[in-house]
Amino acid sequence: MNRLQIWFASLWAVLVAAALLLALHTNGRLIRIEWLAQYLWLLPPALLAVMMARRTGSGVARPPRLGPLLICFAGLLAFLVSSAVLDKSFYFEVWQPDRALPSPFGSGLTRFVLGAALLTPLFVRGVRRVWLVLLALLLAGQLFCLHGFLETTGARALYCDDHPSFMFRLREFADTFPRLVNYNPFWNGGAKHTSGIVSGVHGIGFLTWPWIRAHAVHDVYTPAYGILFLLVVPWAVAASVSAVGASRAAALTAGIVALGVSQEFYLWALHYGTIGAAFSQAMLVPVACLVFRVVCLGRRDRRTWFALTGALFLLVLWPPGALMGAALACSFAIHAPYWTWRRIGFLLLSAVTALLLYSPWLQSLLFHNPVLKFTVTPPDAALVEPVLRGRTAWAAGCDALCAHLRAGHPVLLFFGLGGVLAAAPRRLRLWFAPPALVLAALTAWGPVWAPHLQLHRMAIPFFWLLVPPAAVAVAHLLTADRPALAPVRAALVMLLVLTVLNTRSIYCNRGRFRYSVLDHHVARFAQWIAANVPAGGRLLFTGPTHHAYFKGHVAYLPVLSGREMMACDYYAFPPEMVKYEYPPAGFRETPEAMLRFFDLYNVTHVATVHKAWKERLASCPGLFSETARFDYVTVYRVAREPVPLQGAPGSVRATWNRMDVTLEADADTVILPYNWVDGLQVTRPAELFPGSPEAGIQLIGVRPRGARAFRVSYGSLPD
Repeated sequence: MNRLQIWFASLWAVLVAAALLLALHTNGRLIRIEWLAQYLWLLPPALLAVMMARRTGSGVARPPRLGPLLICFAGLLAFLVSSAVLDKSFYFEVWQPDRALPSPFGSGLTRFVLGAALLTPLFVRGVRRVWLVLLALLLAGQLFCLHGFLETTGARALYCDDHPSFMFRLREFADTFPRLVNYNPFWNGGAKHTSGIVSGVHGIGFLTWPWIRAHAVHDVYTPAYGILFLLVVPWAVAASVSAVGASRAAALTAGIVALGVSQEFYLWALHYGTIGAAFSQAMLVPVACLVFRVVCLGRRDRRTWFALTGALFLLVLWPPGALMGAALACSFAIHAPYWTWRRIGFLLLSAVTALLLYSPWLQSLLFHNPVLKFTVTPPDAALVEPVLRGRTAWAAGCDALCAHLRAGHPVLLFFGLGGVLAAAPRRLRLWFAPPALVLAALTAWGPVWAPHLQLHRMAIPFFWLLVPPAAVAVAHLLTADRPALAPVRAALVMLLVLTVLNTRSIYCNRGRFRYSVLDHHVARFAQWIAANVPAGGRLLFTGPTHHAYFKGHVAYLPVLSGREMMACDYYAFPPEMVKYEYPPAGFRETPEAMLRFFDLYNVTHVATVHKAWKERLASCPGLFSETARFDYVTVYRVAREPVPLQGAPGSVRATWNRMDVTLEADADTVILPYNWVDGLQVTRPAELFPGSPEAGIQLIGVRPRGARAFRVSYGSLPD
């Protein structure tokens, strides 16, 4: 590299770092001078490093290849004392030093500066095997975070937002796999259930199948979450970075950063509970690194093939993972000079194998899942306008992208994004920059034109994709054995230490996005349902449930209580797909209409949290009587005797894909309180037919033909 190239590379790095600082600026002063003064603590150890460099004769001049990296490091230091840290989505918790803290050393910035100052003398003397320090930090950090997580939760199941929904889907997977489309009798009188296909939860199901098959899902859910996201994912990322030919220091740095790439990762995985998507997004790192290994390094060994095939399969189990994988096509096209028939054949074999593995999911997605049609439907202007808010699409996208960037790990911002644009090795820049820019564009402008697809969530895989180049860039500085760089190395190690502490704080429920667990309130409610709602009867939730029932969706309550239920939003269905009111229209206008609906589905109890519904039910004491209260939840008993079957006395025992019916007397026809769907079958000599006891409702009708016991099954011949 000649002098002109060195100057050009350094100037470009300055422009990139400055652009990042300006883009991430919020309001007020760009740099807080009072916080900048804290860096004075680094002055004495820095002078010591310079003196040692001169004494050893190594000098203080930087090697040319480290120039852009040092500029990115300077940008990182400026970012940590900029207005961006005041943003509510800033990565590190409790960072600002002027907050009302019980200790002067309680702020993240103060700890960072003092820790770096104390570590600098160690790096001045020289740490020959930095990777051992990083290995110890990664192992200790993983155990430290996992211990804090399990201690805080008591290993009880996470129970907020979508966590109950994903536990229900895992229960389905454990009970029905390899079947993907199932008849779900536990909710709303039965229906085809395909939500697991689009949620990505089956990837979690595969890895935890022995556990969830042998135990109740809620007993193993939180330990499994901790093991997957705190142990498995960081080591998978570390192994992937190693596969691109990076050093051990780079691989271990990647593992530490993979504990949490951004605040939005914690928001969606830990708080919202969309664990399937969160796991599939992390698989973008193995896919990107292993394809790089094949295309650029020419490695085509058996382990690479198995790892790439598995990572591709896990990536697309969340359908938007196909978009993430498609973003890599840009890099593949740019590297056309590296193409050979053997490399392309190797990749095609892996891709075709992954597609064959995924084909049952693809078939179910295309022909059985209504969500796909909804997500690809062009949005109404009413959905686009709130995103624009009077601005142009370009301005709205830029603002959104900057907001997402502020939530990312600072190392990924200045050594990842800054790295792929200016400082990382050229081969890594050419490979990771194009898909990173594609994902950034989807994050910024996808929600403007396709709000149904929730493309703002592409911010998380965007940060995952920055992990390998960021880790390689940081490792270059950490392994540069020059005394003058001791403060830089100490600061980077301290930032990784703070990453571990920040991760533990979040998993100990001290972060911005809190979680709740399955506590005695949920258990008491489920136990009451099991004891008071008769077998064969149903509990119905009036109005929308949202998160009103103990902070989570109600999807998992049938598993906890052993009773079937009805609600309009036991999952977080899009409002465009489901009317957020219940009972449905035509059956909620009058008490008589409600009673008719309850007769059809054998509803014996009603629960509600809504004041209007409580007043309405209380106004009909002859039909509804209050029987229990659980904080703000009120349960009413319906004044009707439970009737499991219409047409004959008997009982029904239902589970996934089958209903076992026992009659106490002969009957010409029997109507089951379960919805009719195509694909149902019944054991001979009985015969099925769609019963229509009410307009708009089709229930399962059976002509027993003398049989007192028979099984109705879905999708396969009954036993």
